[in-house]
Amino acid sequence: MFKKNLIAVWIGILILSGMFLMGQESWPPLCTDLDGDGYGDPVSLFCPHHELDCDDSDAEIYPGRIETPYYDLLCNDGEDNDCDGYVDDGDEGCRNIEPQILSAFFGLDNALPTNAELLCTGATGQDGMPIVMSHEIDQSTLQPDDFLVITSNSEVHVPLCATLAPGWEENEDRSILLIGEFGNADIDPPARVEIVSSLWTEADGPGGPQDLNGLTMEEITPLEAGPFLVWAEVLREEEWDLGSTSIWTGGGCPQAGTLQVVRSVWAGGVTKPNGGPIDDVERVQFRVIVEAEGGGTEEIIPFAIADLIVNDNNQDLCLDDSRQPLRIEVPAGLVVDPGGDLNPATSVDVY
Repeated sequence: MFKKNLIAVWIGILILSGMFLMGQESWPPLCTDLDGDGYGDPVSLFCPHHELDCDDSDAEIYPGRIETPYYDLLCNDGEDNDCDGYVDDGDEGCRNIEPQILSAFFGLDNALPTNAELLCTGATGQDGMPIVMSHEIDQSTLQPDDFLVITSNSEVHVPLCATLAPGWEENEDRSILLIGEFGNADIDPPARVEIVSSLWTEADGPGGPQDLNGLTMEEITPLEAGPFLVWAEVLREEEWDLGSTSIWTGGGCPQAGTLQVVRSVWAGGVTKPNGGPIDDVERVQFRVIVEAEGGGTEEIIPFAIADLIVNDNNQDLCLDDSRQPLRIEVPAGLVVDPGGDLNPATSVDVY
């Protein structure tokens, strides 16, 4: 009797097992992740990430994807790339920054060299003040009398010249060099810069053409301060200029290996401490903080550096890594400004 019951139990188990196996084909997978980005639809504890993928057909769209505001294609593609329910400018991370003066640096006091005559007639022995803007400038609207420089004793000065040089490239048009008499570093230094007439941003920049008239900077970096990073952005691919060896632009990133180009912008022109252009000696000291897979951050070193013109304030960091750049960090004592002052430790977020 016992043996018959045992046989019946085994037969039942076999029947149930067969039913289980036959029905497996219609069971849903433990993790449905069609685009392979680690996020599923529906949410599953068996997926690497336990959040809903709002578009499981595109591996570049997933919760937490970083969207940044400046020239970022993710902020101009009509997609909700980070799955937060907002598209492009509706996303808080994509809202374009308001036009502003990012820095004004009293770089030279009665010390511009004779070769500055190439930029401005009468520049020899004048003061130099580089201004860095949040937006690129429409060069055709730039005039010296767009600016006033007011000293600590309320003396008002109109620049002799205003030029975008030595940033000759079209996509470097955010740095303006003011040349003229702007006070005395010891007894009456410049204290404020004002834009007092129509100066327009580039028409294809974020927010379209915008009039900068009325902007003010009331924190003038003093003469003795060293150079510091004030802006960084991921360049659009059409701006990369890969393989260029032009002496006018300082060259481009290598054709082979470049996956991203990040532009770093200093408050004023920089060189090596011995006066030469930046090269691989300085490159290996740059740190680019990127978004790590699975969360957190990671430091990487640019595999090359480009746009290397003496006393230019732009350098292009060439990355062989496609992860989202978040910040650039540079240690103290790496470069000097035209007055010979070494930079402090400096960092800037990447837009």
